[in-house]
Amino acid sequence: MAIATASTELVTVYGRIAADAIIASQLQPSIPREQDCPGGGTRIVDYVDFDSSGDLSAGDQVSVLYINCVQPAVDGVENGAILMDILSGGQTEDNPHTGAAGRRFSANVDFGSYQVSEDASDTTVEGGFELSFGSNGEPGSEVQRLDQNLSRGLTINLGGDTVTIRDGRFAQRYDYRAGTYNFAFTGTTTVGRGSASVTTLFNSAGSRLGDSGSLTGTLGQNPDAGRISARSSALPLTECLYIGDSDATGVATQNAPRLRLSQDSTCSADDESPTPPTLAWSELVEGTLFEDTDVFGLRQ
Repeated sequence: MAIATASTELVTVYGRIAADAIIASQLQPSIPREQDCPGGGTRIVDYVDFDSSGDLSAGDQVSVLYINCVQPAVDGVENGAILMDILSGGQTEDNPHTGAAGRRFSANVDFGSYQVSEDASDTTVEGGFELSFGSNGEPGSEVQRLDQNLSRGLTINLGGDTVTIRDGRFAQRYDYRAGTYNFAFTGTTTVGRGSASVTTLFNSAGSRLGDSGSLTGTLGQNPDAGRISARSSALPLTECLYIGDSDATGVATQNAPRLRLSQDSTCSADDESPTPPTLAWSELVEGTLFEDTDVFGLRQ
């Protein structure tokens, strides 16, 4: 289960980093934009408007170069570059209730030489994903959605372990007016060390945003509802993680996830079992997965 939750955290954070860079490129287009990182170091965002349209559109390119960049979102020091080939872009239609227009874009995101250093270890990323972003509403109270398609695969080298995530779809929705978020995801991870490897199929019980079983919560806090299932090649049973009142045993979890093994690959709430152990979120994620996305600057 830790593989599934850690993989989800890394992928969603990288999606938000890429979206942040594309948005930043539009604040001062056509010239490199150098920024100080929150904890030190530098981020340089470069936008190339290939069709000279003056707006983000298909065929444009955005790149971001990190030089000893420290930001809370990645829990380490960033170096290297990420390249984004724009597939589509533009403004959304005015919201009929607020009169405010949003932004939308999609891009192929590629990690070329990107790495994060933490303590004595380095994390390097290879491959990429297709990213779609959309927002509506006034800045600071808008609704945002990010979708990531990992059909090309993403490989993350964590010290001596190599984690490959493929066939993945990750969706994130943030409602800043209501102060809530919603996650839905599915994918496959293969973790290898030397010649040994373990493959895990994982997903939220709700595979689409808004589905029962997708993860929901308050911005800046851990989820208060949802279910995650993980089926590993090294384990004959399915690991089921229950959050909030979705625990199949009927035991109140009080925002602490409960883990149990099940014959049921869908982790149905009707499948009874002994009271599962309670876990701390710190055992499952670093903590950046459920951060308020303002740390990425997405509400600029």
